[in-house]
Amino acid sequence: MGIPPESNQKSSPITEILVKLVLAGILLSPVLFILQQFFVFVTYIPEESKRKNSEVMQNLALTNRVQGSYILENGSFAKTFNELSIGTLQGGDVDSSKTFQYKLAIPSKDLAIIGAKPMDEEKNGFNGAALRYKNRKGFFAVRSIICESAVVGADGTNPKNSPIISTSGKLICAAEWKVLREDNEEPSDRELAELIQNKAKDEIADLFPLH
Repeated sequence: MGIPPESNQKSSPITEILVKLVLAGILLSPVLFILQQFFVFVTYIPEESKRKNSEVMQNLALTNRVQGSYILENGSFAKTFNELSIGTLQGGDVDSSKTFQYKLAIPSKDLAIIGAKPMDEEKNGFNGAALRYKNRKGFFAVRSIICESAVVGADGTNPKNSPIISTSGKLICAAEWKVLREDNEEPSDRELAELIQNKAKDEIADLFPLH
């Protein structure tokens, strides 16, 4: 029996391309896996940072808001976390979580400070403030601000890092600190009217309580 002659037919271009792609995929699989894990890691870092910072932002914002309500109702700021009754922070003027130490300060009768010192020296410091002032209608109102340090390890509970009152009567962050959130705007006439109306309703309710 004779030996069949060798085939002179060449592989089609499409077949060659597919073979090359398969071989490239096999060779690049470890590299692609490493790149995938790297992107997952670098994406996780900011998300984890946001999650951890959400605690301090929530506590500062809540403290500012409750301090604003507290002074408008009582004529003075709360000096302890127990007086504020915000739930997440308790005790006297100092309390701690796993990530931050918090401290209340009342530099003046119209200004309340809440500072946050990071437990990790590689994290930024935070602080906030609530300021009582008289609006253009002559009624007491409250401005607030939340600041973050521009450098890691900064102590948000240190008075020299606290927000201050500008010459225009607004709250501003200390040098090398940036604004994260602020409420420095005057309320509109409509908002003022609603505040006055709600205040009047509260006073009437106190005079004639429902039984």
